Amino acid sequence: YKPEFWYFEVVETVRRLAMTGVLSTIVPGSFTQLSVGLLFSFVHTLTIMGLKPYTEMRDNILSVLSGCQIILVFMASSFLKYKNTAADPFDSAGMGAVLVVSHIVTFISFIAWAFYAKDDLST
Repeated sequence: YKPEFWYFEVVETVRRLAMTGVLSTIVPGSFTQLSVGLLFSFVHTLTIMGLKPYTEMRDNILSVLSGCQIILVFMASSFLKYKNTAADPFDSAGMGAVLVVSHIVTFISFIAWAFYAKDDLST
């Protein structure tokens, strides 16, 4: 983290606790649980985008990509649960494809930046 964001590990820990502990206290599978998870993810992603707390820009970008991926999962879960698209195999397959592609893009970005950063670690 940048020196002025020395406290950001606490922010990350609170986010993890909220995404697991708080969400587990809400009725499992309910729209409220999905909405609260979506809200937590959205606020955290906007915070990362605004503050850019990491020293390396690629870490900020990867964190935002990961946040967008989590938001996409919550949104797709809401659509599948409440729009009854699970009954239509095309819509379910389409959303599944979007989720898989978003995961692959994030993973490839991580691998590419890790390969790019290997020279940084050797110095």
